[in-house]
This record gives sequence, structure tokens and C-alpha cells, in this order.
Amino acid sequence: MTLVPPPASGRVFVTGRKVRLGDVALDGRARLDAIARFLQDAGNEDTEDAGVGDGGGWLARRMTLAVERWLRRGDEITLATWCGGLGPRWAERRTRVRVETADGPVVAIDAAALWIHVDLETGRPAPVPPWFDALYGEAASGRTVTSKLVLPAPDASGTPEGSIRSRPWPLRSTDFDVFGHANNAIGWAAIEDELSRCGDPADVTSVDVEYRGALEPGDDVQLLSTFADADADPREPARMWLTVDGGVRFAAALSP
Repeated sequence: MTLVPPPASGRVFVTGRKVRLGDVALDGRARLDAIARFLQDAGNEDTEDAGVGDGGGWLARRMTLAVERWLRRGDEITLATWCGGLGPRWAERRTRVRVETADGPVVAIDAAALWIHVDLETGRPAPVPPWFDALYGEAASGRTVTSKLVLPAPDASGTPEGSIRSRPWPLRSTDFDVFGHANNAIGWAAIEDELSRCGDPADVTSVDVEYRGALEPGDDVQLLSTFADADADPREPARMWLTVDGGVRFAAALSP
């Protein structure tokens, strides 16, 4: 996904928070799932501030995260979020995270997330409502975005047979929201866990994820990854998937 710059005009919502103990890993670095929650909370605060409540039904489709500087415990951060583009039944939310340093604020993380607008009664994609364009259209500046998914499934990833690790990924009751679906941050928690086992977060500068289906209570989830493939080309992204009965529900690619 293209990380477009902040708009020259239009709605840009700004909020802040502090990175606290419950947000960080053993090394004091903000975990990826915590960062995902920061971004989601900023979006929710934006719609609440705009007076449209939760903005209706939206499902995450994909996200790109670019890391310039890892957030750490105690960091004071500012999140600026705006609409980066529109489609018939979806919209892109851009978020830029700045952190306060001794030399002033610096960009730590850039993110772009594509959200599908859905009918809450049918659960099917629905046209973006007129109020959305009136509120966010100016910031999008006429830019259109696609909802196409591009990350390959395990059997189409080009990874040599036998180099994809697999292990169970148990779901907990605390993973689920009021709709009975696993929170969007759960996939990021799986990435974080796999990195802690056989990767180095310090080597990661970009993460692309795709949400291909909901994780629901009772699902028998398997985590597949190429993180431990010692023979892999270091220029190629490490890949990870969450699958249920062989079907991919969540896909990720991490680039150095």
C-alpha cells in the first residue's frame, strides 16, 4: 500500500497517548499488537469526535506498517489520521505516529489500512455512505484505492517444501470482541510471538498484513511461518499465516 503524505486540506484528526508497561515486550519495545490497537483506537476517536459514533460497520482488509523508529516504554506519541483514498465500498485510513524526542517530534511509524464498509444486517460489503465522502472526501483528494489482496497463500509463496514451520495458535476468550470475532490486533500478536521465537524485531522495517477471514470461537488455528528458514534469501520478506482447516484467515509479510 502506498503511504501518501498528509493532505494539504481536509480533515486530519490528531490524538495522543503514552506507551505504557502493558504495551511493551521484554526489551521495552512497543509490541506490534499494541501498535495495531493504538491505530484502531485513533480511528475510533476520530469518528467519535466527528459525531458519527463508530461510523457503522467496517472490516479490516489489509494494512501496511512502516517503522522508522520503534516506540518504547514511556514514549509520548501523537497520532494524526486521515482518509488516504476511497473506493466504491471501502476506504483507506492513513495514520502517522510521531514521538517526542530531545530534538523535537520525529516520525516513528507510518501506517495505511484499508477498511471495507459492510451492511450490519447482512454482513456484506455496502456502498460507502454519503456522509463519509462529505466528512473525509476532501482529505482523500480524489485518490482511489483497490481492495485487491496480493499476499500469497503458503502453497503459492515460492517457499521450498519443508521450510514452512507450523504450530497451533490457541484462541482465548480475551481475543474476541462484542461481534464474536477475534480483534484485528490478534494477528499482529501472532507475528510478535513468532518474531520472539525465531526472528529479530530490530531487523523489521515494514510489515504488510491481509485479513482474509474472521477468526471465531472454536476455530482450530494453525500458525505457519518461514521465519526460521535459514536458507531463505535475506532480501525476501519473511511470511506468516494463520489458517483454519487449511484456509488462510490472516497473512503477513515482514521486510528488513
